[in-house]
Amino acid sequence: PPAPPSPPPPPARPRRALFFCLDTGDSVFCVRRFGSAALDLAYVAAGRFDGFWEHGLKTWDIAAGILLVREAGGFVSDFASRDRVMYSGDVVAANPSLHAELLKHLAKARN
Repeated sequence: PPAPPSPPPPPARPRRALFFCLDTGDSVFCVRRFGSAALDLAYVAAGRFDGFWEHGLKTWDIAAGILLVREAGGFVSDFASRDRVMYSGDVVAANPSLHAELLKHLAKARN
């Protein structure tokens, strides 16, 4: 007997992104997240995003993205500006002109 026909492919799902804003009192940072730290870090490396931050990520979620950002000339650190991202899972990544300012605003928003 002939094989049954293949089922039709599922309908395309629209891309969804998470938007939120961080108000530090003197500045507002609006954020667009795609739900993948690797993709968000790649966008920082490519210059599509100015910066990225997140807490408690796993090594496999950030290793390649950290390499991309650093190879592109960007800065990556934890929230205390230390090079312990792979141990803590806390990541702040940005271009060189924004990284220190982003750290300052994130520290202000946490207090």
